[in-house]
Amino acid sequence: MFLERKMKICVEIILFTLFFLRVVPLNLEESQRSVTKDNHRAPSVDQGKSSVKKIDPGYMKDECGVFPFNQTVTKNGCEGKYVANNFCFGQCGSFIIPYYNITNKKISRLTLENCKQCVPEDFELTKIPIYCPERKKKHQFAKVLLIKKCVCKKNSCLMT
Repeated sequence: MFLERKMKICVEIILFTLFFLRVVPLNLEESQRSVTKDNHRAPSVDQGKSSVKKIDPGYMKDECGVFPFNQTVTKNGCEGKYVANNFCFGQCGSFIIPYYNITNKKISRLTLENCKQCVPEDFELTKIPIYCPERKKKHQFAKVLLIKKCVCKKNSCLMT
């Protein structure tokens, strides 16, 4: 259980890093910046006009698929057994465009959002026989979710 949780955290960190490196442009054009009194550069905000730029379609491309791995299946008092399985991995084009209320200077509502994630679409819950030398019933079954296909599906956004 600990190993699976650790693997999930590692995959989430990798996904976040890949997403951040591909989506966040690090070189803003000079026309998009303004100089503060400290001579620091800050993004300019035009209250009267839309400041949304055209997004490169490559950033919104959904890339989601299955990747094979050997999963260890076990129960307390039982020997572990390796099962060939798959996990979902990929990048799904998501965005949140907030509405900024100038009066109270807060993000008061979300005007546009599309949050997707790479999730299993085709899967099978199956029972795997395992040997349990420390239990009365020596032969038992462990349930395993076998993933066959993954796709990008819309999910609720974290800010809502």
